[in-house]
Amino acid sequence: MSGLSSQFNNDSIDNKIKIGSVISVDCDGIDHPKWNIVLDITDDKCLIASVFINTDINFKHINSPELETLQSPIEVKQYGFLDHDSFIDCSQVFEKPYEKYKETLLNKGIVRKKGDLLEADIEKVYNLVRKSKNVTGKVKKKFARLFPK
Repeated sequence: MSGLSSQFNNDSIDNKIKIGSVISVDCDGIDHPKWNIVLDITDDKCLIASVFINTDINFKHINSPELETLQSPIEVKQYGFLDHDSFIDCSQVFEKPYEKYKETLLNKGIVRKKGDLLEADIEKVYNLVRKSKNVTGKVKKKFARLFPK
């Protein structure tokens, strides 16, 4: 019976991790969970491309007008899971193992999934990420939906 239960949990978790999912994940070197938006998943489900949601623009890292234009506002009135208006940092794409997201949701509960971005906002984020000069060619090759040829 536990095998069936485990399979159900795995399938349920897989259904929660999709493009546009907003998931709270633990990050090395940061003392609190960060909210990530899933932008792409490799076909073999090994890697996820994501961006962060930040409370404010961090001008220590976002230190040029070009990078500032890659910050997309996101509002509480549209996304009830937010505590306050925030910014999606589209200046950099982060790669994480798919299993790390899955493990986070299995071990810490579905509450770690905060919600989903609307399709129009996913497209807006895609367009901004594609403009970023911080994204390497190597990353672009791995995530074909995010960076089509």
